[in-house]
Amino acid sequence: MTTWLVSNRLPFRIQSDGGLARTDGGLVTALLPVHESGTSWWVGQGGFPVDSSTQERLAAARVVDVSVPTDLAAAHYNGASNGGIWPLFHYFPAIARFRPEDWEAYRSVNRAVAETILARAEAGDTVWIHDYQLMLVPGMLREQCPDLAIGYFHHIPFPASEVFKIHPARDEILAGLLGADVIGFHTLEYARHFTAAAARLRDVAVVAEDLHVEDRIVRVGAFPLGIDVGAVERSLASPAHATALADLERDLGGRRLVLGVDRLDYTKGIRERLAAFERVLRRRPDLRSRATFIQLCVPSRIEVDRYDLLRQEIEREVGRINGELGSVGHTPIHYLFQRRNLDELTALYRRAEVALVTPLRDGLNLVCKEYVACHPEGDGMLVLSEFAGAAEEMGEALVVNPYDVEAVAEAILRALDMPKSERRERMGVLHARVVEADNRHWAADFLAAVTEVAGRNRTNASRSLEGPELTDLHRRLAAGGGLVAIDADLVPPDHPLLRQGMPGLTILLISSRPVEDCERSWSGLGVWIAAERGASLRDPSGTWRTGGESASLEPYRAEVLRCLEKRARLIPRSRVIVNHFSIHWHIGRRPSPLAEAILRETGAILDGILARSPWHAVRTGAGLVLRNGLHTAGTALTSVTEAAGLGSGAAVVTVGDRFSDESLFAWGGTANASIAVGSPVTHATYLVAHADEARELLSRLLAEDRP
Repeated sequence: MTTWLVSNRLPFRIQSDGGLARTDGGLVTALLPVHESGTSWWVGQGGFPVDSSTQERLAAARVVDVSVPTDLAAAHYNGASNGGIWPLFHYFPAIARFRPEDWEAYRSVNRAVAETILARAEAGDTVWIHDYQLMLVPGMLREQCPDLAIGYFHHIPFPASEVFKIHPARDEILAGLLGADVIGFHTLEYARHFTAAAARLRDVAVVAEDLHVEDRIVRVGAFPLGIDVGAVERSLASPAHATALADLERDLGGRRLVLGVDRLDYTKGIRERLAAFERVLRRRPDLRSRATFIQLCVPSRIEVDRYDLLRQEIEREVGRINGELGSVGHTPIHYLFQRRNLDELTALYRRAEVALVTPLRDGLNLVCKEYVACHPEGDGMLVLSEFAGAAEEMGEALVVNPYDVEAVAEAILRALDMPKSERRERMGVLHARVVEADNRHWAADFLAAVTEVAGRNRTNASRSLEGPELTDLHRRLAAGGGLVAIDADLVPPDHPLLRQGMPGLTILLISSRPVEDCERSWSGLGVWIAAERGASLRDPSGTWRTGGESASLEPYRAEVLRCLEKRARLIPRSRVIVNHFSIHWHIGRRPSPLAEAILRETGAILDGILARSPWHAVRTGAGLVLRNGLHTAGTALTSVTEAAGLGSGAAVVTVGDRFSDESLFAWGGTANASIAVGSPVTHATYLVAHADEARELLSRLLAEDRP
């Protein structure tokens, strides 16, 4: 089986001599060692010539170039990706721009990438897709080749659902991402934001770390990216590093070094960082001649006006601060707008007493981990933004709010004045953690999760009712004396399926609605009806019988209603509906995370009130319902089989969705051909993804001729 690594850009570029050279970037730094040590193929856009010599070099490097027209690539990358998704996902919605033509380009590029993979991948292969430029690819692959094992990793923040839903294509993005078996983020917070968006906007069930998407499981988790520790350690031991460090030491002349290393971007907090260092110099004049702040800005997207304006603003601020607080012999801030190779970077990291990693928002930020890796003796100190994803795992740093300039200035001074023992204690813990969790561990953990979940989903996919099993079940039903029990929510009252009965076949509709509603909907059908999930039963002649005293809530009714009515006021537009043998709290199909928490808490309170009774609270698609455990879909099914005189050998088919009573699927053991709709974790024998599939399957089963 082949693993396909997929990113928007490829890790190589063409040199003047026609050879391949490695490109820069955090994703390349993290993934290329994994690619080079294995047998994977890398798919992305490289803009390579199509001549045979270049294609041979790409094939030798196991690289596939996706050919995309220049104008389409620009609209996809600069327009939809960096003009819309990037600012929105970094909590800058005011500057996000959503143009329909850019989104069409985004969709087209994603489709081109997916088609390139589909032309080469085989069933059982693993596809690992990376980052926000390709969020539609998982769904496109799943639709065309469901046997692929698909992982997606999101390298930037995923915003809270209230921010994410601003995007006009939010539903398409979610549908695309949910095509993956595993969706990875750097932090638990980003994973929680995604699951909340999927639950609220797509009505997806969230069970622990798994999402139940139709008949599949989608695992959502935190997999914080590690650095290539081996490359850093080799650099620290290299002659080029030693030379760069000696040159830096000579240039600094013994002054203390504070360092910032960033790609030029408005999310990195460079302006705020300059303001904080200015505050340090004004508060401690002695540091003006004794300390140097080097801000290395790596050029990025300089063809975009916003980035060019940012560069000009930073350069003006550096000039102003140096002009006001510098001297003839020393400028306190050195601003470098250039790229540095790894040996030069590790020299900067190694010499810096303090590293400032203070983005306004960042998916993870590998600079802080590279800095820590360069201090195995535990010297140096890290000042880290709480809005960098890395802060979730690097609490021993001095964690700050980058918007609070005064707090950042205080952290810089504290880092400079920190006793050596405290530095070593903090940095020692950080260094051990960074070395242990490197990029290879990250890749191995993620791919292991993909293999596990894809295996479970393949098992679920095999639980389809078709072929000889379908033919045999149809034959048994047609022979007479069979029963079909259906969750009534899956079949509209006027659906022809309900009038398609075979001679001698018993049909049972199981509804959560009260008797009156059931009469209005199905009174003209000669079928059994279970109202309120089985508390009341109607036979085909129209006669109702109820659970009587055993279904009564009277000893607890007043306390239960007080609790529900009080808590219903916490969720606007929710309502409490009291039926004969059940009480429903309707809150809608897309509850917010707070509403979900209120539901869980309320369910626990009600279960405490009802601990000595057969009643219990159950989560439903619409909210919460109180039911009597003595009257379930399973007990209704037992009553109907007895009343209809069905023997142990009768064919029984049960159909329900993820909100149906599991007793419906568990009833009768192997005698029950149970079919669950959109419920990957269930007692059901068979699975289908949609209600439409269930209705089509039932139509084939109940047809008079062969299915």
